[in-house]
Amino acid sequence: MNTNGLWSQNQTWLLIVMAMAAVAAILLYWANKIKLKKLESQFALVKDMYKTVHPDKGLEENLDRLLELVSYIVDAPTYTFYIMDNKKQNYVLKAVRYLSRDYGNIRPSYSGLLEFQSDAYMHPLSLPVSKRVYEVKKVVEGDIPLLFIPVGDKGLILIGPLENINKKASLQLEVLSEQMSHLLDGLITVEHTRSQAQVVVASGRALQQISNISMDWKMMMDMLIKLCIRSINASGGFFFQKVNDTYQMMMQVGLDKETIEELNEDKETLEIIHSYVNCDPFYFIKRNEESYYQLPPYFAGAGMETLAIIRLEAMGDSVFVLYFEEGKHMREQETRMILNTMLDHVQTVMGYQSGLQMFSQAYLDILKMLTRLLDNLNPYTVGYSELMSLYSVSIARQLQLEEDEIKDIALAAYLSNIGVLGLSSELFEKEGKYTDEEYELMKLHAEVGASIVNVATGNERLAAYIMHHHERIDGNGYPSGLKEEEIPIGSRIIAVVQTFLAKVGGRKYREALSLNQALEALESAAGAQLDEKIVQVFIQWLNKKRLSPSVAGRPMGTCSELLCVPSSICQACPVYYKRDVPCWEVENNLCRAHGKSCETCIVRTEYMTRHELREIGV
Repeated sequence: MNTNGLWSQNQTWLLIVMAMAAVAAILLYWANKIKLKKLESQFALVKDMYKTVHPDKGLEENLDRLLELVSYIVDAPTYTFYIMDNKKQNYVLKAVRYLSRDYGNIRPSYSGLLEFQSDAYMHPLSLPVSKRVYEVKKVVEGDIPLLFIPVGDKGLILIGPLENINKKASLQLEVLSEQMSHLLDGLITVEHTRSQAQVVVASGRALQQISNISMDWKMMMDMLIKLCIRSINASGGFFFQKVNDTYQMMMQVGLDKETIEELNEDKETLEIIHSYVNCDPFYFIKRNEESYYQLPPYFAGAGMETLAIIRLEAMGDSVFVLYFEEGKHMREQETRMILNTMLDHVQTVMGYQSGLQMFSQAYLDILKMLTRLLDNLNPYTVGYSELMSLYSVSIARQLQLEEDEIKDIALAAYLSNIGVLGLSSELFEKEGKYTDEEYELMKLHAEVGASIVNVATGNERLAAYIMHHHERIDGNGYPSGLKEEEIPIGSRIIAVVQTFLAKVGGRKYREALSLNQALEALESAAGAQLDEKIVQVFIQWLNKKRLSPSVAGRPMGTCSELLCVPSSICQACPVYYKRDVPCWEVENNLCRAHGKSCETCIVRTEYMTRHELREIGV
């Protein structure tokens, strides 16, 4: 047996196997490289898709953006996006894009009325559910070839007319079809939420208007004056009150600025008008009568030819004057009848209004009670609303605001999160980060809260403070994107306090910041998120309190004093009976019962860092 020949033959086979293995390895390498490149391409496509979409822009605009993305993959005259209408069980056209005359440029049209060539494909406004497809496929409608792209079970994209599509584009569209289905579900959910919110807001505005008229006598009188003017075809009117020995113009309709200024200064004329209705609730003056010439010349200059004067006993010592210009004739009997009706209604409404104001206060008390309940059921929000109010009032006083404004700020801060009651309880109780859909829903709490308070009180300023407490100085807040001085002062104060409490208050998923860290965070946010002046006023006020001789050598206060912890928790804590010892030195304290730990609690961190203030000479 020739061993050399056998060895040579084995070597040959070994070389062949090794060569085949090398080729296989090279092929596998290139296959994986191609696969990786394909995956990278798919990832880039999906990334572009998510970058394209902005949930706050509305469903139709986002569908149009997705069609634009599709247009980069395949060229066609039209791109249409249909959404399933579950009630009608058909697809409804929601967005259209056309290829413009400039190659590759796309322009949107939501109405489908954009001018197009006469032989172009005319997309239907709806499609029967039988047109649903489950994969990207070419379908001939009549004699027009179209590409159908399914988007889950809720969407359908039609592209065409389209004769051919290459394999690469087809694969990319399949990837988009699969990934877009998840995205579309989210967009539809957000749109549904937005639609519901719009109904709520529209209803809220109507309720607010009714509430404002019911609760605010000035608004009620403004409405009544305008109704009377229309009913008797008068030219305008004004309403004034006698308070002690002075007369105050309360409102007017139709008068020019100069006449209003003269009336405000003309006590003698208002006294004459007031005297006409001392005995009779009605008095009529016509130009050809003697009493008309007791009035100053500016009445005639303003075009007041005839006057109807009415005493409003229900409004205290008040007088309502309607006037008719030349060419407008007053029918005295008819006017008297209409004004009598008005007087009867004013008397009734004022009685109701008094009752409503009592009801309003009771309603506010209920809202505050519910807010406290929500706060105190969660250890991490114990005392939150009361703290919001107290800190906000302190800042408002430092800014030397008017007392009635401070009162509104106090209540707005307390009820700033009341709108959460109108949202899902699961959403309110959720720990950790919100999804995009949940975040959009949660953002509605400011508007819902403002509506609740406005309906309850008719106080538009109070409601505005709640509405805008999530606005930012740089204009990137919500719901209105207001910036700087456009944001009501009360809202800017609440925003600072809310941010501060969020920093010093822990959560189950994160520890609280120390006081110094929280103040540094406030300063970092000043000028972009928060009002810089208010941040500085707050910090200066707080530092002044910290350096007061009355708290030297001891904490600024107990948990109940600094954190508004209710007595039901405090009385069960051993610290409650040891006021001469710092709470963190008492064993078995109940810090955890109100969401705190001694290491990060503001009661301790304030005390432990107070010496730093003295060192820097604050």
